[in-house]
Amino acid sequence: MKLPEIFKNKIDDNINNNERLFMGEFEKDKQNIFDKLPVKVKLITNKGEVTCTIVGKTKNYIIAKNGNVIYINDIKEIKRA
Repeated sequence: MKLPEIFKNKIDDNINNNERLFMGEFEKDKQNIFDKLPVKVKLITNKGEVTCTIVGKTKNYIIAKNGNVIYINDIKEIKRA
């Protein structure tokens, strides 16, 4: 008695359902700095260099102790002061 063969569909397209994620050094440093707030930092932004104390963070902005609100994508470099 011969058993039926299994139907195998030929896949021509690249099936890759895994999300690719790259987090550079800058992003990792930002996350470590914001772990414990408040923190005094030195920021280099599109507008210039600022030294301030960060007291809060939202999805797109960081909030300084003096009331300044800085857009995260404008930050070029951030270091602890």
